[in-house]
Amino acid sequence: MGGPAAGGTSSAARKAYARQINTVHTSHKKLKVENEISFSDADLDNLILPHDDALVITMLVANWELKKILVDNGSSADILYYHAFKQMMVGDDCLHPANSDLFGFSGEIVKVEGQIELPILVEKSPHQAFAMVNFLVVRATSAYNAILGRPGQNLLRAIASTYHQKMKFITPCGVSEVKGDQPQLRECYATALEGKNASETLPIELQDLRDETRITINQPAEDLIPIALYEDDQEKLVSIGSTLSDDSREE
Repeated sequence: MGGPAAGGTSSAARKAYARQINTVHTSHKKLKVENEISFSDADLDNLILPHDDALVITMLVANWELKKILVDNGSSADILYYHAFKQMMVGDDCLHPANSDLFGFSGEIVKVEGQIELPILVEKSPHQAFAMVNFLVVRATSAYNAILGRPGQNLLRAIASTYHQKMKFITPCGVSEVKGDQPQLRECYATALEGKNASETLPIELQDLRDETRITINQPAEDLIPIALYEDDQEKLVSIGSTLSDDSREE
């Protein structure tokens, strides 16, 4: 718990955030559903069942393929562990001061080295989701490289299901998903229980993608032709599919 999420870093801001629950007004207007996220038994294919596994995924973080990212709805902050941060070759001088500490399971204070805003890309081409996430860098032993908490998930408009081992999210092209890595999660879990130094036991497995173009631009399924919207204004155009019939174009 803690960090800059939601209520902010000051006591006054957090109290104001808590009071907002008394000023929320419900709307009776029916909202249009454009993208619906759902899970079904079809999402259970290729899973080891039954299981009690957490959800661990891989994402692109600042052009690095960062593995062992724990998706945690219980975390109010997005965390990047220092051993991963150092291997991403981002200097400590890029860290900004963090105005708030984190509090662990038993209330102990977890010192934050600093915070840094980094781009993340969750992809399953051609469906991709991009967000700028404010990570808190923490120097602590962990079997994971990072934690994607509630702020990052909300930025991606994502919903995670540990049972289905998937995180689904909304993209401009519709709903997409990223699958969890059960073998990798169980390796992390065993390492954490044994109390080993995770940064030595588990390689970071970062892949530098700075020289590669990973963000693809969605291409139309057919050729497009420009059509003038108004006969007296030939500069206002709209593109339509070249395979449409003449009657459809007129409509």
